[in-house]
Amino acid sequence: MKTLKNTWLLIFIGLILIASCGKPPLPTVKETDNTTQNTTVNTIATKEIDRNKAIADSLQVVIGKIRTSKKECDSVCQEAIDKILEQVNTNKVSGDNKYGVYYDKYRNLLIAYQNLAETKSEKNYVSRDSIVYIDKLKTKEIPVVVKFTPWYYKYPAYFGWACLLFFCGYLISKVRTWIRKKSLL
Repeated sequence: MKTLKNTWLLIFIGLILIASCGKPPLPTVKETDNTTQNTTVNTIATKEIDRNKAIADSLQVVIGKIRTSKKECDSVCQEAIDKILEQVNTNKVSGDNKYGVYYDKYRNLLIAYQNLAETKSEKNYVSRDSIVYIDKLKTKEIPVVVKFTPWYYKYPAYFGWACLLFFCGYLISKVRTWIRKKSLL
């Protein structure tokens, strides 16, 4: 009966020793990767206006009389030229613009004229620039091991050491008694 009691005591002390020597696991290293993508679009709109002012222009060409040595020929040629130049009579109108050519036989002038209205032309330019920024952030959290042992690890460890000392003392006393019994015999 006494050996069974000693056996249970030794098993109990051994379990306490094993449980009290455990170490808590270290925290793991955490790594995170963050990738952000920023897109910037710049739009530049340019409007170019080109204006030309109105133009009123005329050209007058004096057509002289024909003079040769024969007066009969001069008058016939002059009449033929006057008839031909009287046929030159044109006039074009488009909106505020007009131009024309005519012959004034009384002043012997060929007149060309033009009236151009103000013109305006617009050009629109649109330019777009897009810039893509990619930011990568890699974070690595390394835990700092603080030498802190919670109370629920300390007290069983103290108890385990005390049991170990008690067990060693118990073994030494058993060995001494066994040696004394051997020496007496």
